[in-house]
Amino acid sequence: MRLTRMSWLVPVLVAAGVAVSACGPVHPGAAATVGNTRITDDQVQKAARVMLEDSGTRASAQADLAGLRRDVLSRLIKDELLSRGAALRGVTVSEADVQHELAALRKQEGSQQQLEQAAAAAGIAAADLHDYLYYYLMQQRLADALTKGRTVATAHVEVISVTDKATADTVLAKVRQNLGDFPTLARQYSKDQSAANGGDVGQVPIENLPEPLKTDIANKPLNTPFLESDSNGYYIIVVLERGEQPLSALSGTQLGQQIQQQALSQYLASLAARYPITVSPRYGVWDATSQTVVPAGTSATSLTTPAPGTQTALPTPSTPAG
Repeated sequence: MRLTRMSWLVPVLVAAGVAVSACGPVHPGAAATVGNTRITDDQVQKAARVMLEDSGTRASAQADLAGLRRDVLSRLIKDELLSRGAALRGVTVSEADVQHELAALRKQEGSQQQLEQAAAAAGIAAADLHDYLYYYLMQQRLADALTKGRTVATAHVEVISVTDKATADTVLAKVRQNLGDFPTLARQYSKDQSAANGGDVGQVPIENLPEPLKTDIANKPLNTPFLESDSNGYYIIVVLERGEQPLSALSGTQLGQQIQQQALSQYLASLAARYPITVSPRYGVWDATSQTVVPAGTSATSLTTPAPGTQTALPTPSTPAG
């Protein structure tokens, strides 16, 4: 259990790239609809009152009441869409699962009071903790289900990192003359932390690399040294082998989270096509890029699909409930 985890308490349902329709009537008394499901004004007001009555979230909630109602409605819309997706994929979260997570967090934070204080700092009222965790776990499990069995291209790489071009050219020439000297040269010249391992950085997920390094790592001949550079210096690189690793082996890494997030984004986008989202003008309009309700006139993308790369990182997976 890790909390750096307090980030997971924020409702991090990804900015899913959902193209939604902001036109069409909203049923009387409805704050919004997701397909044929109504989210009522009473639901929004009740959820807003929780924030206003909690000592930890009251000040920020009172500072912008209209913004509070928009935030609450955004959360309710996302929760509904996520619930539909989980049901279609057979993903469930039990009460025991939620209680397991709550107990782990109490232990980690030190007490229930400290947990509630940490949640309040993240904008979550104590009375909302249970539901926030429920939807967090649902999102996590849905992302796991969507990426089950997926593999990631990797490369076994050695690198020597130096700061100037002259040294890089000298080392590159020596490596090309005798590839077997790479470990010795890495220990002698490299500024990278892998120098102690003879420059061996192990398996590297190719998708996580910047261009042109990504393309070169994926395509350069094996066991053939080549030179790369960036603003930090120069790199003599050798690719020893390429292969595939299961995504599960990257659980908790930035790349693993990005891949899961992208899969979840694409899935929720397909759901939004089946269950269009409408928002009452009393609250504003639905903005597809931010996946939030925003004031009317401030959204330039309420009818469009956001560009790739706008998503928020998924939270770090926790230990599954037993």
